[in-house]
Amino acid sequence: TEAEVGATSISVTSLASADRWASNGFNSLTDSFNGGSAFTVTFLDSAKNTLASIAISDTTPQGVVDAINNSDLADYGTASIIDTGSDTDRYRIVLAGELGADNAFTVATTAAGSPKLEFQNHLNTAADSRVVINGLTVQRPTNTIDDVIDGVTVNLLGQSASTGSLSITRTTTGVKDRITELVDVYNAVDTQFEKLGDPDSTEDLGGSLSSDAVFRNISTKVKQLFSGASSTPGTSVSYLSEIGVSFTRYGKLEIDEDRLDESLVDHFDDIVTIFSANTDNQSNTGDASRGIAGDAIKTISELTANDGPVRSRSSTLESRIDDYEEDLEELDRKMQQIYSRYLAQFTAMEKAVDQMNNTKEYLKTALEALPFTNKNN
Repeated sequence: TEAEVGATSISVTSLASADRWASNGFNSLTDSFNGGSAFTVTFLDSAKNTLASIAISDTTPQGVVDAINNSDLADYGTASIIDTGSDTDRYRIVLAGELGADNAFTVATTAAGSPKLEFQNHLNTAADSRVVINGLTVQRPTNTIDDVIDGVTVNLLGQSASTGSLSITRTTTGVKDRITELVDVYNAVDTQFEKLGDPDSTEDLGGSLSSDAVFRNISTKVKQLFSGASSTPGTSVSYLSEIGVSFTRYGKLEIDEDRLDESLVDHFDDIVTIFSANTDNQSNTGDASRGIAGDAIKTISELTANDGPVRSRSSTLESRIDDYEEDLEELDRKMQQIYSRYLAQFTAMEKAVDQMNNTKEYLKTALEALPFTNKNN
């Protein structure tokens, strides 16, 4: 991520190498050097100064190897036994040093007798790598160079037949995918906000927050995160609309693909700045400018905090639900009482009507039985 876009010419003149020394040959792994008596192996630098000396008590080839490898001689040599497959002098002890000219060494022993133990076969010479980078020769005691081209580690594999070119370009696909995902998520949230705030909505929970001031404030804050200027403006870019991410007349975000692609090439650093404030270690504390992403994280955290408006409003509404449930229970009791009273009244009324109907029928029958009635005239 620290690499700069551009091209670098590279030519490997030589690789870093390590000193390798081989002992004289011997025919059996059970042989004992120095007649079985203890001796020393000494590592010397190129000026014949003693680097380290180790006492060998187990004088077999494996004993020598183990003594060297178990000592503090890692910077000067590690030992191994190589089976050459030869008919005579089949086995040899090989010492391998570390890469770089400064790790050059020679080896001397006090072993005498037969078989002798000498390290006079110089298989490889310690040397630094030499690389020409943009015309400048660079020398390092390693084949991994990470301090010449900013943000780039170069692993040297072999000598160059000709000068090569390392081209560093920026891949913007991942960033564009994330911006597209962000737009999709915002639009999905906005759709939910519209449903909850529309008193004419017939969907599930539609219009349930249409008159809620806290909900309207939250909706406004979320929209401002995308419509306003970033708290960390870039040199040429401050608003999402300037990179091709803008609101339609219907309140939804949309992407101008061509403009976004162009902005990701021409103003990539500015886009990083307006979103992230050039940091991947955001904090929700303090008054620091955080960019669009950091401000969004902080805003959402504050809205959904234990003492934030969402939870506070939820707690208030839940307590109201409890109150409403008690009111409903009380109203149900009253309605039951009213129902019982009306039922008794209507029952009494029905009885009275029935009595009156019976009386009417009696009177009608009695009147019709009188001798002087209108029906006889």
